[in-house]
Amino acid sequence: MGMFGARKRREILDRTDGLCAYCGSDLVLLRLDWQVDHMVPDSPNPDDLSNLVAACRSCNSRKQSKDVSEFREQVRTAMLEHVMALIGPYAAYYEPDVVEEFHQLQPRLTDLLALSPVVFELDRHGIVPGEGP
Repeated sequence: MGMFGARKRREILDRTDGLCAYCGSDLVLLRLDWQVDHMVPDSPNPDDLSNLVAACRSCNSRKQSKDVSEFREQVRTAMLEHVMALIGPYAAYYEPDVVEEFHQLQPRLTDLLALSPVVFELDRHGIVPGEGP
């Protein structure tokens, strides 16, 4: 997987209008250090434009060598774990009835997150991993 010249990097960045393909951060406006991500790392043509998107350093670091569907599941799992742990460390600061209400609400929140799709910026731009630009 090679280095990319300025022209190809511009084409990659333009695919998502200068936004991170995953979180949607404005890479140009925020002057973020962005990286070229391979949506399908083990693609037969890994450096083909159809397999490349711009990603902020944070998203690319979290995604590592996963493909997009594996990264989606990682994000979903992290969100579910976050919701489950949300009140734990702070329970002592709330009245017991508030904590109880949260615990009753928690399964509904978990179901909502589990059933809701994880939508990346590349989805909003109609970019499908493994398909041409």
